[in-house]
Amino acid sequence: MKLKKLFTLSAVTLLGAIPLKSAAQTWQTVLDYQFVSGYGSSGWSIAADTAGNVFAGGIGYYPAGTSSSYDGLVLRTDTTGTTWQFSDDTNPSRSLYQNSMVFGVGVDSSGNAYSVGYLTPACSKISCPASYWVVRKSSDGGISWSTVESFQYASGQGATAYGFGADGSGNIFVAGTASDKTGNHWVVRKSSNAGQSWATVDVLNGGYARTVCCAPGGIFAVGQSPSLTWLVRRSVNGGVTWSTVDTLSATGTADGACSDNSGNIFVAGVAFITTQPATKHTPAQGYGAWVTRRSSDAGATWSTVDQFSEGTGLNARGWGMAQD
Repeated sequence: MKLKKLFTLSAVTLLGAIPLKSAAQTWQTVLDYQFVSGYGSSGWSIAADTAGNVFAGGIGYYPAGTSSSYDGLVLRTDTTGTTWQFSDDTNPSRSLYQNSMVFGVGVDSSGNAYSVGYLTPACSKISCPASYWVVRKSSDGGISWSTVESFQYASGQGATAYGFGADGSGNIFVAGTASDKTGNHWVVRKSSNAGQSWATVDVLNGGYARTVCCAPGGIFAVGQSPSLTWLVRRSVNGGVTWSTVDTLSATGTADGACSDNSGNIFVAGVAFITTQPATKHTPAQGYGAWVTRRSSDAGATWSTVDQFSEGTGLNARGWGMAQD
């Protein structure tokens, strides 16, 4: 999979929820990239600043036998979208770090760009250190980057940042998962000073937070609950306190979220559809369906507005959402 898939990702997710003009049904490839010629690259996220710079984040693989397996990458282009440039490699040293990953990119209200993911120190003959949740920032349109957050919930225990959100007041939020000796945790972190300092603002014992959507009705974090089901949580006070506002009983994950100009909140992901209930001797049979849910009252109530697969029994999943 190459980074050209990124543009289709957000828009196709949105198609299930909002009718779009017919012009949006015509697409062209604007980025087709390999970090190392002949070896795989994947795109995970995309974002644009108010100046029209577009940032694409993902991963590029190395040949087998090299000191690093893969690196997290950010590419950028200007408003024309015709010429893409390599912007950032999130692995600072291939001799010291085994690999890195970019799962999300985003922009704050001041125009700073961010990438989020993880960085794993190199293994030795004695031990393999755990990964760090990493946030990197660019204040010059992607020309230069610096690390503003390197986080582990518990020292020596792995952590990964998956998604980014920013409100209009200068607050930024990063969602992900982090471990301690008891297991994995849903984690949301916040900075109110463009990444200079951070605080953990939401933790659940289990599951993981996939991304954050900042809307007029509140801050919404979406992901998977400790019981492995779809979960949406909301803060109405800038991330100080949080409450659960939407769940599904089926196994699944809420992966993407956005709001529109009318105040609707949309969340996309995957939910397990049962076609044959479990019996005493066999587990339930079914498939994962691409699901989009909407709230028109700031998260108080929710309804499913799209459920999609290519056919019964075939899995589908909505990974991201965006608004133009």
